[in-house]
Amino acid sequence: MDRWKKAGRAGGSEDGELWDRFRKAADVFFNARAKNFQ
Repeated sequence: MDRWKKAGRAGGSEDGELWDRFRKAADVFFNARAKNFQ
């Protein structure tokens, strides 16, 4: 976790692109998890 914090931000448009990529991956995970609990 410390290494992640020390890495800092990517900057510029890369921040948005990385966030979008992360959100898409997280959505896949959480949607699959939600189906498991239905």
